[in-house]
Amino acid sequence: MKRDKSGKLKSVTMYHDPEHDFDHDLGLGMGLGVGWYLLPYNSELAYEMYHAAVESLGLYNEKYDPADWVQIYARQIMFIQLALCMSVEFGEEKVEARLREVIEVLAEPRHFGDGCFGYFYNLNEPWPRGQMSALLMASEVMTPGGWQRVFNNVSYKERFLAPTVEGVEFPALSLSRAWNDPQMGTLTVSTVVGSPSKAGQPTNFKVSRLPHTANPELKVTRDGELFLDWTALNASTIQIRTMIGCHTFVIFTGYIGGNGSANRSEILNTTRIVRSKL
Repeated sequence: MKRDKSGKLKSVTMYHDPEHDFDHDLGLGMGLGVGWYLLPYNSELAYEMYHAAVESLGLYNEKYDPADWVQIYARQIMFIQLALCMSVEFGEEKVEARLREVIEVLAEPRHFGDGCFGYFYNLNEPWPRGQMSALLMASEVMTPGGWQRVFNNVSYKERFLAPTVEGVEFPALSLSRAWNDPQMGTLTVSTVVGSPSKAGQPTNFKVSRLPHTANPELKVTRDGELFLDWTALNASTIQIRTMIGCHTFVIFTGYIGGNGSANRSEILNTTRIVRSKL
């Protein structure tokens, strides 16, 4: 990073070539790329990079007009999407709203194939750009502090030992939720239709890492009613047979974790969201 005499950030290096002692300097915009990956480790520095880049883009200006910026943003769409993700992460709703207004024009969101969705960026291509679409999709599902929580969720280590779902027939069948409550001894799994053309067709999925399938308290409900169409495959795995559709399964696994669901609110509320002190 380069700073002026007052310590204010001037630029962030994309890469350094030690043989030639050369910094590939992309100005303040590169701070968005570095800052996104730096966030889980040093949120204060990541915010400084984000703030400097957003300020240089004019997104804090009171007289901001998105029509004046569409062409500028189109030339650096990846950086702008990173700015959007970070504005969501830091809870800067005004910046987020301004960026979404422009990105909706540039990204060309639309459905394609059998229930698929992506962003096509007006490139006249048959498939969405994977890296760009994935980044923009992150901004759609994130909540403030969410990116940091992914990496810093240390309160519930039992998730690596708790019952888990596997063998889902994706993309025909998708999951919208898979949540262990290790105090109640349940695993809740919500399914949705991934491919509309496959709706209603038979499918199955597995639940593994169960304490023991011979447990007499092991049972399954679907949409609140007792569900019997499942089979024990071995001492720790069952297979649930169902149809491709929107359903909520509750598997009474009997798994009781050490710190359990009481920590869920702690996980959601302890993330540190950095605000500017500049």
